[in-house]
Amino acid sequence: MTASIPLLCLPPRSDEARDLGLPDVSDNISQRLIRNPHLESDTPRERECTEMLCSVLCNRTTLRLLLLRWLGELVGALPSDLDEMELRIDTEGSIGAKRDDLRIEGWRETNDGQELVLLWTVEVKVGAQFHGSSFQDRSDEASDTDD
Repeated sequence: MTASIPLLCLPPRSDEARDLGLPDVSDNISQRLIRNPHLESDTPRERECTEMLCSVLCNRTTLRLLLLRWLGELVGALPSDLDEMELRIDTEGSIGAKRDDLRIEGWRETNDGQELVLLWTVEVKVGAQFHGSSFQDRSDEASDTDD
């Protein structure tokens, strides 16, 4: 009699996940956060995950700097003085006619006061693949406030 060994087949990593250097699903903290969402919650999982990520980034300096360095290197725009910037991280900011999920601002002290030198906006999606969005700019934002 022969015994069979159970075979576990995990879904293959997407090209985007591999290219971005994302951890495997079992090691990915975001995947763990959304693994068992509160079904009774009336708020979308994206909002819950975004608020948790924002809280961690606001309160854990080492993790914040590691993540921001990773993002900066990924897009080829890592400021050399990231450690000295005043970082402001918030959720649900206005961006054109829409709202961004997570906004990361880097402010630098100058002779004239503070200057915004870094602005990253992050769209959080749960269970969605990478995809594009419509273009937004400040002219859209200005027209929203004129009404």
